[in-house]
Amino acid sequence: MKFFKPKKPQAEAMTIPKIDFSFRIYWTKMSRKWTAARRAEVRAQVQVITTGPAFDRNLIEKRYALPLPEVPEATHSGASLMALLEVLDALDAVEAEEQKIHER
Repeated sequence: MKFFKPKKPQAEAMTIPKIDFSFRIYWTKMSRKWTAARRAEVRAQVQVITTGPAFDRNLIEKRYALPLPEVPEATHSGASLMALLEVLDALDAVEAEEQKIHER
């Protein structure tokens, strides 16, 4: 009797969209409970980094220090920081929309 081993599923290559998506998920998990004031503080810290002359939106290499007590990672890639800014914008937009609904 011959036994066949099931083939292991092939790992999919990490593409730029998949990496970007994973950064967005990560930052959404980390920041969803932050207050508007905390989001503004973090945004200001990130903007100092991302508007600097040496900033590079690199995908993987963690070149930029952003120590936040509520986030386990202290260094991040440029693409990760840009994803964080987009998540903060989205959270602000959701909160603003919720406020409009409650005012009606």
